[in-house]
Amino acid sequence: MKKKLLLWNLIILFLIFIGHLFLIKYSYQSGFDYEEMINLTNWLPFLYFLLSIPLAALLAIFCFKTKSYLHRVSIISLVLSSIILIYTLSSAGFAYLQIMNLLKERRAEYIKEAKLDIKNDQIQFISYGLQLPMYNEVASKKIDSIYKRNGIIKTSNCIIDDLDIKARKAYKDLTNQYLEKRNGKNWLQKMQLELEEIENNPIYKLDINNRN
Repeated sequence: MKKKLLLWNLIILFLIFIGHLFLIKYSYQSGFDYEEMINLTNWLPFLYFLLSIPLAALLAIFCFKTKSYLHRVSIISLVLSSIILIYTLSSAGFAYLQIMNLLKERRAEYIKEAKLDIKNDQIQFISYGLQLPMYNEVASKKIDSIYKRNGIIKTSNCIIDDLDIKARKAYKDLTNQYLEKRNGKNWLQKMQLELEEIENNPIYKLDINNRN
């Protein structure tokens, strides 16, 4: 019986740890980067579990007096661990629902934005991260002209948000349909060839030494 109680305690400890990983995942809006999530846990599940042992030892003095002391500690520790597990899983579930609601709201915003951009014939192509100038003014004007001819404006966003990238897929799905209808099939590949012709031409390269 004692071995079974110990086994159950270990199983619950493992489940607390897994539940805590999911809590971290949805609280920090991160993907399944297990190494990052494990670093963020700070071993809190194990701390909770270890704190429950002295508390169980204290409560065992007053409860289940018909059983041996170690048996009582194991039972109370199992109960406390189960409470911690329920709390961890419910917190993870609540964080998940918050993320899903936020994702739904952002998708709705992007769909509204996509419809407006389609109406104005100005579809946004967003690149993430800091974009340094790579081409001279002549090349930049040619590149902008190619984008404009295809109904596109190029913008950049320095803030990389996983949730926002997922939500923006709704914008891309809607605008991609419009662009294919507007520009014809394989329009993106044709545009890329035009852009590469400029980008690969050394006369359009910006002199890095004179950038400042």
